[in-house]
Parts: sequence; structure tokens; C-alpha cells
Amino acid sequence: MKRLFWLTAVPLFFLLFSCYNGVDWFSGTETSSGFKPFGVGTQPGTLLVIEKNKSIELNWIRDQLTDTLSGTDHYEIWMSTSDDRAKASLIDKTSEKYYDATSLENGQRYYFWIRGVNEQGKSSFSDAVSGTPNDYTVSYCCGSGTYFLEPDDMVSYPVTDDFMTVGETLTDKKAYPAGSSVAVADIADYMRGTEIRDGIHQRFVSWNTARDGSGTEYKAASQVVLNSNLELYAIYTTDDSVLRKVGPEWGLIFYDAGSEQSWGRYLEAAPVFSEFRGKMWGVVDVPGTSGTIGSGAANTAAIVSVLNDKGVSGFAAQLCDEMGGELKWFLPSKDELAELIWVLHGVKFEGSVIYNPDVQQGGIGGLSSASYWSSSLDDAGKAWCQELTEGAADYGAQYSADLSGSRNVRAVRAF
Repeated sequence: MKRLFWLTAVPLFFLLFSCYNGVDWFSGTETSSGFKPFGVGTQPGTLLVIEKNKSIELNWIRDQLTDTLSGTDHYEIWMSTSDDRAKASLIDKTSEKYYDATSLENGQRYYFWIRGVNEQGKSSFSDAVSGTPNDYTVSYCCGSGTYFLEPDDMVSYPVTDDFMTVGETLTDKKAYPAGSSVAVADIADYMRGTEIRDGIHQRFVSWNTARDGSGTEYKAASQVVLNSNLELYAIYTTDDSVLRKVGPEWGLIFYDAGSEQSWGRYLEAAPVFSEFRGKMWGVVDVPGTSGTIGSGAANTAAIVSVLNDKGVSGFAAQLCDEMGGELKWFLPSKDELAELIWVLHGVKFEGSVIYNPDVQQGGIGGLSSASYWSSSLDDAGKAWCQELTEGAADYGAQYSADLSGSRNVRAVRAF
């Protein structure tokens, strides 16, 4: 199983601490050991405290360059049950960037101080940081065949180790006291189940207290009150349809032509985290665009060529074109956009709003309450758009708009 990377962060206590020998890093002055650091005042990193079951993890991000030049050899870890350094005891030494204080008593608050050491002496102590080990943990059994999204050139986000991975089970490193309200892991956009066909996978639906889905259901990001350890199981779609399933590039499939076409067979909407908001189409004349399914890629290429010739950048079609290199993301045509919104968001407008009975309320795929550009122009040189602004009189309708406006952009790709 690939390593899982998370967007969501658990609550952490932050502390900038001293690790350089002979320097009071909080006052910026040299201490009596005579050690001269590389650049007085440079902070080595941030100390993270994770409260676990019968242990507390201290995790810091060292500045490898300045640590090396300053000659720090290792760190001393001091601990006490009171906020009084005079009563603290040296519990261990480490040259690593983390430390796990174990065999602690749940419910007891512990205080920690760190200082750096080398052959010339010791730095001043850091300020205290504290944490309380707790009783209960939440584990997530993701299921056999689960795939996890990892960062690449298109997807970039903070990487944290908030979960311990054992086989297909992820356990929240943080433990919680009885009665705590905990947000269930929200990873629907970053995991997918077994493959259906052609690189298309089953979609994550919810967590459940029973492996077969017969227990209590918890939607991603919903709240649960802990009074015991909680083990949740991932529930995925199970039908053979590829619509609303996870594509090869982690977006959702919204169109299947049934057989290979000149442009491909499937259309995949880009993942929610790659949506562009409030972008301009570009005031340019692009003759010959089409509104049909399968024409979005050609439309986009024509638009990009005209915009590039004008020496401008940052417009809707260009943003889509630049997303994935050989993956060929593009701005959807008028009909492709309508299909995307009908299949994923579940609405269209034919004199009044019509809702798709196969799509849950609010849709999937994370489309915003906004208007979206297509790559198709009408005969008057205006671009076709679709309205998804909640409360709008023409909610779900397509309309043509001046090219100077700003609207959202969701790229698609064909394969």
C-alpha cells in the first residue's frame, strides 16, 4: 500500500525552541559555554506535540544546514509533571528530529524542555511545552485494494504524519479523552477502491462501524463522541458503472461513450483541489469552436494558441492546458460542461430546475456555488457558461456571457 498523505491537520501545540549550543535562542544572546552558532537568532524548527495513548510524541523540523554548521551533536529531553524546570528530570538523549516519551499515565499532564549539546557545551533550555496522554484512539480500516493519492507535479499540499499505517489500517496518532468530539477523517478525495476497468476505481462513500456497512455510518468530517476506542471501515461503491467513479487521475468520471471514439471513450473531471476560481476567459476572437461532446480539447488548443500569440497568460483555457502536460487537461465544451454538472452535481435547467435522481443532494465532486466557463463560443462571440450559484433564478441553466467576466473553471480530460 502506498503511503497516505493528508490535507487535514490535527490540533497541535507549537513551540520554537533552542537547539544550538551556547546560545539563548529566545534572547538572541550567547551563553557562557562560548559556542558561536551559525547566524545568531536563526530558529531551528517547530516542535509538535501529539498526545497518544500512554505516550507523547515530540516532533521537530530541524534546519539541517544550520544544525550542521553549528555543530549540534544531540538533544536532551527533560520531563516533569509540573511546569517547573527545576523539578524536571533528564529522560533521554537523541540525535533524531523526534522523540516518543512512553509508559506515561493517561490523564496526567507532562511538561517537556529541550536543549542542544555538543562537545563545547549545552544550549539554554527551550520554553516548556506540554501534553496529556489520553485513552481512546480512532482507527480507519481502508480495505484491501485501496489506493491513496500521493503528491506529484499537479497535486501539491502539506504532508504530515498524523496517522500510523499498519497494513490497510490507519490509526490517528492523537489519542482523545472520554467524551471528546472528534472529526472523522475526511479523505474522500484522496482514496479510491478496487478497479472496475480501464484504470477507473470504486469511489469512497463513508465510514462505518461494521466492515459490511451494516453498522453506524459516519460521513467524512462528521463528528463522533468518543467513549471507547473506535474502529471504522471504509465503504465504497460496488456497482459496475463507471459514472461517478474515480478516474486514473483522481477525478470523477462523468461520461462514457460506450466505445472508443476519435477523442477517447471517457471524460474525467479534475479533482476538487485543482479547481480555479474567479478566472477570465480572455477577450479574444477564436473562430470555429464547437459545443459538442468530444470537442473541448480542440477548442482549448485553439483558444490557447490565440492567447499565447497575444503574449498573455493566466486565462481559463491556459490554466487547464498547463495542468498536466501529457495528460491533456482542457476546458470542457458547452455540452461536456452540461454533462459534468448533470452527472456529478445533479442539476440542469429546462424551463425550471431538474434534479438527477441518481445523484445525492448537493452532488459530488465539490463544485462550488458559482458560474462555470465552457470552451464554446456562441455566434455573437460570447462564451457559454453554466450557473450553479445557489439561489440564482436560472440555477442550472446555460447562458452566454461576455468574455471579460470572471467565473470558475473545472478542467476535464479524455482517455
